[in-house]
Amino acid sequence: MSLNLTIYYIIALIALSGLGIVFLNSESILAICFFIFVWLIVQNDPVSASLEEQKQSIRSELISCMIHQSMDQISLNKLVCYKKIQLLASLEYIMLTQKSTNG
Repeated sequence: MSLNLTIYYIIALIALSGLGIVFLNSESILAICFFIFVWLIVQNDPVSASLEEQKQSIRSELISCMIHQSMDQISLNKLVCYKKIQLLASLEYIMLTQKSTNG
């Protein structure tokens, strides 16, 4: 019997249990579902491919955010330097005007 057919039988068994025809406790159903999930992941089916695709998109998003954050930090540093230069120029202007009024 093929493995896909076995999975269909297991799903039918769970469905029959949900309808009350076959009696399985919740722990047994949970264990069966867990083993089916693990088997699907191991078999490298579309679920695994989907998880890999999501992982790649999250990774690219994080890299993009890191690049934008570093660019924002550089812009902030430029702004701070510009403000310092403006402050020094203002102080120099004040010192020159005080010298000219005193002298």
